[in-house]
Amino acid sequence: FEEIPSVKVSDKKYTAWVTTCAVDFGNEVKAYIATDVTEDKVKTLQINNAPAETPVIIYAENEGEYFFNKIETEDVTDIDKAERNKLLASDGTITGGDKIYALAVKNNVAGFYRVASTVSIPAGKAYIEWENAPINNAREFIPMDGETTGIANIAGENTNGKKVYHNLSGMRVDNPQKGIYIVNGKKVIF
Repeated sequence: FEEIPSVKVSDKKYTAWVTTCAVDFGNEVKAYIATDVTEDKVKTLQINNAPAETPVIIYAENEGEYFFNKIETEDVTDIDKAERNKLLASDGTITGGDKIYALAVKNNVAGFYRVASTVSIPAGKAYIEWENAPINNAREFIPMDGETTGIANIAGENTNGKKVYHNLSGMRVDNPQKGIYIVNGKKVIF
């Protein structure tokens, strides 16, 4: 009996995962790698498939368990993209610190948050090392910057006249923190 590769996605819509074998992600989820970690963002790139042991960011519109097609290594068409990946795979012994960031969703904002030195990143999860983090002044949060699609006609105020903020994925944010948001169809920086 051969196990079918799968990942569970919570209501937060994002999760970090390390492929257990060469997989095709299909059409139900979007999979991303990190191609660069700059001073102010993690740049992402969508991929369709990946070789075994590739750390990825999975996005799914709905909560649930998603199953992927296992493919042969020679059938991986995005191998050149996967080789540029800046995401790293945790083996369960990686602990946080000033340069260690893991994917999280806080206040409806997905991004990479600094991991405390007392926290271990579970095996099979992806993380990044921010090599150019300012010494003793590493940022707590690094937003993701990939292809932003599907954002159209987002209203900037609710019926009470209160401003409504949306992140770059189009999700409503009740308590915006540092980052880029959409208000009245325009990008604003907090």
